[in-house]
Amino acid sequence: MEAKVNIGRRMELDALGLVKWPIMPRPHSLKEDVPGRVFLDAWGWMGTTWYQRKGRADLAYFKRDLIAESFIRGSNYLQLHPALDRIHWNHLDKLQLLELLRDIHAHDMVVDEHCFPPKPKTAEAELAWFRDTWGKLSANLKEHGWMESVDGFEGEAFNDVFEHTDRLMEMTDLLWRLNPGLWASHASFPCGPEWLSKEKHRPPCYLKSPVCLNFLGFKLGAPEGRAGFLGYDDKNPVIRPFPGCGGLHPSSGKIYLGYQADCRIKGTEIIRKPSRWIGGGSTPDWVLKQLDDFFRHRGLWPDDPHETAIWWLGEPPENLPLEYRDYVYAISQDPLKHAIAADLAHGGVGGFLDQRKAKLLKQAQDEGVDTSAAQWWKMRPRSKFPHTTRFIQNAYLRLYLKPDQDGGTLQYDWERVAHFDSDSLSLPLTERLIETQVIKEPLSGSSPNALVDTGSFAQTFNVEKRGGHLAVLKSQTKLLLSSSKILEEQCYQTVNDAPYLILNINRKLYGTNRAIMLTLGCEGYNHLVADGKHYDKVTTFQQEMLPKVWQLRDTSGFKPDLVVLLLAKGQTSSIEWTPAQSLRLIGPANDQLQIAWVVPTDLYDSNDFVQLASALKSMIHPVSLSKDGSMVRNDTGVPYNAVVRIENPGKGPYMVQEKDWWSVRGAQRSLLGTDQNDYLKVYLPAGSTSRILSYGFIDGIAKPGYGCQYTMALRDLTGNNQEASCTAKVLSVTPFLFAPRVKFAQPIGSVELNGQAWHYFEGQLVFLPNETGTYKLRVHYGNPGHPTLTRTFAHVKKTEWDGKTLQLEVQDPPWAGSVSPDLYYYATVNTLNSTLKTAEDATVAEDRGPQWLIRFRPGIVRLIAKK
Repeated sequence: MEAKVNIGRRMELDALGLVKWPIMPRPHSLKEDVPGRVFLDAWGWMGTTWYQRKGRADLAYFKRDLIAESFIRGSNYLQLHPALDRIHWNHLDKLQLLELLRDIHAHDMVVDEHCFPPKPKTAEAELAWFRDTWGKLSANLKEHGWMESVDGFEGEAFNDVFEHTDRLMEMTDLLWRLNPGLWASHASFPCGPEWLSKEKHRPPCYLKSPVCLNFLGFKLGAPEGRAGFLGYDDKNPVIRPFPGCGGLHPSSGKIYLGYQADCRIKGTEIIRKPSRWIGGGSTPDWVLKQLDDFFRHRGLWPDDPHETAIWWLGEPPENLPLEYRDYVYAISQDPLKHAIAADLAHGGVGGFLDQRKAKLLKQAQDEGVDTSAAQWWKMRPRSKFPHTTRFIQNAYLRLYLKPDQDGGTLQYDWERVAHFDSDSLSLPLTERLIETQVIKEPLSGSSPNALVDTGSFAQTFNVEKRGGHLAVLKSQTKLLLSSSKILEEQCYQTVNDAPYLILNINRKLYGTNRAIMLTLGCEGYNHLVADGKHYDKVTTFQQEMLPKVWQLRDTSGFKPDLVVLLLAKGQTSSIEWTPAQSLRLIGPANDQLQIAWVVPTDLYDSNDFVQLASALKSMIHPVSLSKDGSMVRNDTGVPYNAVVRIENPGKGPYMVQEKDWWSVRGAQRSLLGTDQNDYLKVYLPAGSTSRILSYGFIDGIAKPGYGCQYTMALRDLTGNNQEASCTAKVLSVTPFLFAPRVKFAQPIGSVELNGQAWHYFEGQLVFLPNETGTYKLRVHYGNPGHPTLTRTFAHVKKTEWDGKTLQLEVQDPPWAGSVSPDLYYYATVNTLNSTLKTAEDATVAEDRGPQWLIRFRPGIVRLIAKK
């Protein structure tokens, strides 16, 4: 990536040599303390009232299709987009807006507004609009309270404010006077060299939000200066972070990234020259690529995240047909780990990118437009496979299936982060996973070396479950021979975040009785361990001696071990092993088999596979939830991922307990089809029991506070009508949340944090220090008997109350770096109608009755209360 800072410099090599490039894979989730950790903080829709809609979306539409529907799948964020025509919520009056904000927060979501302010004559006028128009309607905490106020602001075409430190600090001051917990997000197209190289002070509430659109046109420079192809692509990233960099450029502090991603299948063509399109082409493989490329760094270095949230543009049905909406939910609810079945319509050879390029070139020729400056390399396909290729994948494995070929290529990602592009570290375990052939001789005289009959082959596909926690891809194959016909249904299943792929085969013969040879590709695997015995030469195993476990090894170490488990061997009469080539199963045409492929790596050893096979036979657990939830038990001695099929789904996501930690998990429920059960992955350590509850207070005690579904896990919950306690593990912090928070079932009178009195709470919410760690909470229900801190973007380390003075120890948030000397923090304090005096570099900015607004710098803040 070019940057002015590098112009005129050169690189000199002291030495050139080949070194081994070590691969650092993501740890298996089953070995993590909180297995269900999700590699994002927030996700959801950008909600528009009229943009790219045939008619206006009303309040009922927002509540039904943008809030309730996505909430079930685990969404915890909604961005409102009221000001495209510079009039706030044209047809929604103030009361409707407040009702909408209440409903968003009632679903434990955070919300911001994406705004285009009017074009002012001066920067002062821009800030005046921000304060007097937008702020009073949307962010006035004093008038409306937090349930009826937005949590943040995102500005586009607001660059004078965002790119000038003094203006940004002034805007931050205005924000925090309205609401001391508001964030400020800067939406723009990919930043140029100036932003990357120029040092700037950023307030800790600042986020950078790159915008994604598919190819806009020919010219890459004037008049707009935009790249012709936009989107977070690991071959051409908007910004490429590195672990431990402390920030993405020389700016003070660490920059967090939100991402306005494009899910529009259908784009809008703008009638001007050179021709341009806005959006479009966001088929599931491109939605998948945007999200996974963006969060992949976080998956590999989860404790050093830059990437925090993603929101999707293009939700209107005019842009996004219903079946593709399912994919947005399935892909968003668990980045990198998801199980997905789709095709390569965008990035495959001959797909959207190739088609768009051809269309642009043709139109350019017709319009006489010079395309010599266009960077066509940005339009290259992302896969070597044709766009008609189907695939099914999770974090570990992806299987490619072509319509005109039996079998498929099974790919493995060494890093376990679902990276399968042509520039990834993935490798093919086999180029032909299976192939069904007919043996010419009768069944009684057949042998693995017999000649096979050839005929015409045809194949059709059906994505039965698009994915999320469980993906199911079915293939109907037809093999026509001179005197017979073989029909075979192949049903592939994969589970979220599991190193295995399962295939069910149901095969029927019509016509003359024939024997079948099913070939499983094993290229490069030159050593076999079958039920503990070692083989490196051609070996045939007869029906009565068929091994249960086939562990394939590449003694060169190029490929990882691959284990084949015959979960159901059917009527297989013999299996032949040919080193570095294949396993060939001989049996009758009418048969049913179930086969699993497992990459054991460091999760399983040779003694585990028989028990794993037993577990995989019953991988899907049907349950019906009661008010006390449901238990899922792993009676085997090996860990594995199961899928729970909830047959009485509720109206929200689920609380799942694994290794004693409770996590929030979105449901997989299709918007189409007759199967309206909820599907949910569950991590099951060996001999463990997992518990599942409908979303809400765990055992009537507590839950993660609004917006904290993916930044927090809870355990050790106990309580009664007078008090409650729990342990909270803060997994990540982000500017999208002014503080981590836990919500208890009743209003709180007093709190202890790690055994010490804590005075940062409001209503049912306890706010924690703004840093990762484990915190023990104990609350007593009732009304506070002393002043309490209720909201601030500052990092609160310690609080004390001596009966007269509330003392706060506050710092910059841990990501802040060097903060501008012009930056002051604000906080709201519940004074219980006391009169406050301040000391130690703090002032009372506004008397708001029982809620006072104070202004201060990091350090010790003392608030002296007088009745």
